[in-house]
Amino acid sequence: MGDEQGILSELSQAIIKGQPEVARAKTQESLARGVDPFVTIQAMQKAMSIVGVYYEQKLYYLTEMYMGAQAVQAAGEVLRPYLKGRAGEAGRIILGTVRNDIHDVGKNLVRIVLEANGFEVHDLGVNVPSQTFLQKARELDADIIGMSSLLTISMSEMEKTIKALAEAGLAGEILTMVGGAPLSQAFADKIGADAYARDAAEAVRAAQALVQRRRGTGA
Repeated sequence: MGDEQGILSELSQAIIKGQPEVARAKTQESLARGVDPFVTIQAMQKAMSIVGVYYEQKLYYLTEMYMGAQAVQAAGEVLRPYLKGRAGEAGRIILGTVRNDIHDVGKNLVRIVLEANGFEVHDLGVNVPSQTFLQKARELDADIIGMSSLLTISMSEMEKTIKALAEAGLAGEILTMVGGAPLSQAFADKIGADAYARDAAEAVRAAQALVQRRRGTGA
């Protein structure tokens, strides 16, 4: 147990300090020592949450946040082959940054953590129009459309996607989750989103609840 906690602590510090290669090496070491990959994922999530807190407190800038996300991505690449047996079991998600916004650091972190928790994620990238979200979700029979925005001028695009789902008769069948720095639960409620996630850890919990809701109703 001591060895496990020690290596996970070192991995966490690599993420907090934004050291992708160190994070990669420590993840490899954790696997070599027999640490459960999902225990390692939990340590990564906690570390990235700390990075997020530092960012909110203005102790970190966007650069540090980005390097932390890069460290998580490097570690995730090592773990991915060990998670494949469970990949997709948790649900299928269409993910993207909405139209008029090209920020993707937060979205990419959410994708990594969702995949690490067993979700099949189809990342549409940035500047994604509402109809593209809708088309891909229908094509892949997605459980959830996840939308990210970092700019207030692009937030209205989320409501367009939700309205497009309703017009297509898919409201309640394909559920929606939104997130991003300028958003709030009140905004999510206002536009009719099914869930709001403040960070990657919340995105996992919200997505799990949405999938249970969707599949529990037989949709």
